[in-house]
Amino acid sequence: MTVDASGGQGESQPQIQWAVLVYSVCSIVSGLSALLLICGFLFPPNVPSPTNDILICLPDPINFGEIGEGLHESRFILKNVSSQPIVLHSIERSCRCSNINVSAKKLLPSEEANCNFSINTAGLRGPVGVSFVVFSSTEGDVGLRKTKVDVVALVNPTVRSSIDQIEFQDGMASAVTIDFTAEASSDIERLNVSSAAVDGGGFDVRVCDSDTVEVTFDPQRNMATRPRYRLSVQFSSPEGYVLSLPIEMKKGG
Repeated sequence: MTVDASGGQGESQPQIQWAVLVYSVCSIVSGLSALLLICGFLFPPNVPSPTNDILICLPDPINFGEIGEGLHESRFILKNVSSQPIVLHSIERSCRCSNINVSAKKLLPSEEANCNFSINTAGLRGPVGVSFVVFSSTEGDVGLRKTKVDVVALVNPTVRSSIDQIEFQDGMASAVTIDFTAEASSDIERLNVSSAAVDGGGFDVRVCDSDTVEVTFDPQRNMATRPRYRLSVQFSSPEGYVLSLPIEMKKGG
């Protein structure tokens, strides 16, 4: 019997090569899939923080204009312009010279929160800018939303007061007169005080002249409940100028 060496064995050779090729392709695809999976864990897609177009600030920016040295107070409003509740988590200050208090922690749609703030410009000169960053979120947010509120001012101490601090004896009636003068280097021809007020306590404030203010403390009318107060004087010349003076209440001996 003669055996053909090229019989069944010769026909199976291409089948083996094809099987090896299919196996190799499957191995490569499997390896790539595993690599992509690993990369997905190691380098997750960058999910950006949600933009905050649902919480707006009014006004924005806040411009004090030209002011003097001292403590200056104002406020702005945060308004929810979305259709869902917003939670106010925290507020970040850009400068330790500023403080802020917010009237609410959660805003329903169309609700507003009053934000009372102050900046202390003592020792500052020229353009000044501070900012507050409000962190908030709504249900379903991946990250916190940010709302930045900018406050600008021009600190120009062109007006000086005859005293730097007002002192009263707690429980004793007395009056203090403060005169204001323009710096020699300024081009102000005439000072004009438009209004003056103290932030609480039993004080009477009277504008005596265009450059003179009298502050009277009467304990019979209203006892001072704080150790410190502040007198704010508004000028119409120079226009929009504000000067602030501290008031110290001294305890009786």
